[in-house]
Amino acid sequence: MMTLRKLLYVTLIGMLVLSGLAVCTAAEQTIEVVLTGQPELYESVVDQFRAAHPDIKVDYRTEAFGTWQEKLSILLASNLAPDVFILSWAYFGEFADLGVLLDIGPLVERDYNAMRASDIIPAAWEAARYKGRQLGIPFLPGHTMIFYNNDILADAAIAEPKPNWTWDEFVEIARRTTQPGTADEVNSRYAIDHARIASWNFWSAVLFSHGGSVWNQEGTGFAINSEAGLQAFQFIDELANRFQVLPPRGLSDLWSAGRQTFTHGSSSVLNNTRKDQRFDFAVTNYPAGQFNTGGILPVCAKIDTKQPEAAWTFMKYLLSPECMEYRAGYGQLPVRASVVRRLPDPYIREFASGISSAIVWTNKYYNQLNRIVNTHVNSIVNGQEPVGNALTNLEIALNAFLQSQITK
Repeated sequence: MMTLRKLLYVTLIGMLVLSGLAVCTAAEQTIEVVLTGQPELYESVVDQFRAAHPDIKVDYRTEAFGTWQEKLSILLASNLAPDVFILSWAYFGEFADLGVLLDIGPLVERDYNAMRASDIIPAAWEAARYKGRQLGIPFLPGHTMIFYNNDILADAAIAEPKPNWTWDEFVEIARRTTQPGTADEVNSRYAIDHARIASWNFWSAVLFSHGGSVWNQEGTGFAINSEAGLQAFQFIDELANRFQVLPPRGLSDLWSAGRQTFTHGSSSVLNNTRKDQRFDFAVTNYPAGQFNTGGILPVCAKIDTKQPEAAWTFMKYLLSPECMEYRAGYGQLPVRASVVRRLPDPYIREFASGISSAIVWTNKYYNQLNRIVNTHVNSIVNGQEPVGNALTNLEIALNAFLQSQITK
């Protein structure tokens, strides 16, 4: 039979053990993290973080990029969102305006020197800022650049474009390298396809390089229907319908087949083209002004996270030089200038250098406005509407949308 003294002793030991467990549990912080794509890479990144920060438990998972933004909206509305998550740059303004993202500006300022934040390309920081508040870290650059087929240029005895090339030079190369084929188009070559010049990344680069803008200087209305806008979209109209450098409708995948001089896109195009490696190619800025359009996918924390310090520690790790260099090995572009300079891969280095001249349009209405603009741009590219009429109708549609949001 256990004596009273033994019973008290056992009870005391039990209480001490439980107390110790409670202390350990209290010291351990748990954060939920969601990223999209490349699960093998991110699993390694999370494991490396866990090893460096054993006091922070990370519940991590990947989601499909195409459905994540809609799913995140539901989770945020239900108070079930993860502590840290990736956002599409196209939705960043919308989520930022809803007030659901943690302002990490004070944390960045506090740790600025320790994290060597000055090494991060300024344009990258700006991409994760909204109305003066730092609402995320720049994580995955999605800006676009021009790709060109070196083999096609060599066949036509054309020198590679210089960094300060112009749209006139773009057209000259396009015309000299276009070779319409026979009826079956087996041997044809074309400069660029309809979808590429009708995309937001292309027309906005043309617009910016002509001195135009989407918004007026006050940010209260639209400036597309301007003299600069007219010149920009007249150029797109001529490229699509006058110069005869685009393939017939329905003819696709010419870039990957090595039969198209130009394309444009993000680093995913770079990775896919390198994987196929059917021809020699290179990457450069858009002509006339070296504007590269697109955005940078930010990683954000929800505003009501119960573990803001742990969430910030994880976000800082994603920005660390060692993590960035590791991710670069998987084809992800770094946003630290020092890491860009050290990259052994010339393709990645060239593409990453384009971040500095990227123009990021962060707006809460981006997706709706993009759909409206693309409708009218497509009417120009398809030759269905004169440029002047298209821009007038576009301005009417944009202002009607903006007014509908004001009166809600």
